[in-house]
Order: sequence, then C-alpha cells, then structure tokens
Amino acid sequence: MHYKTIKREVQTGFNETFEEAIYSHTLATDVKDASGKVLIEANTVISKDVIEEINEHKIDEVNLRSILTCETE
Repeated sequence: MHYKTIKREVQTGFNETFEEAIYSHTLATDVKDASGKVLIEANTVISKDVIEEINEHKIDEVNLRSILTCETE
C-alpha cells in the first residue's frame, strides 16, 4: 500500500499545523497507542473528533492515503 506519513514535528511548505495537514484525509493504517491498542481504524476520514482523539493520546505521526499513489479505486 502506498501512503504518506505526516509527522507532528515536520512543517509543511504551507505553514499548516499538524491538525490542518491531516484534517479531512483518510487514514491508510490504524492509529495505535503506545501499548499497540488500535485507537482509530484505517480508512477512517479524519474529522475534528478524530483529531481530538489523536491529540488526547499524543499521537505524533499518522499514515494517510495519498491521492498521487493510492491504488484504491
């Protein structure tokens, strides 16, 4: 599967926050907490509620489907 990893500490060229960069995109892989428990399943569209959960669990990296490389129809 092809996806793009977005990390909290890496700035985009558009001066976006991590939250702005991931909002409304689709997760390519599950988001897990430090113990490996799945918090948010792959294929979930990132809403404001999902962003709150990501921030609450201090997730610093997510894998997003990329419109340029994703092979899903």
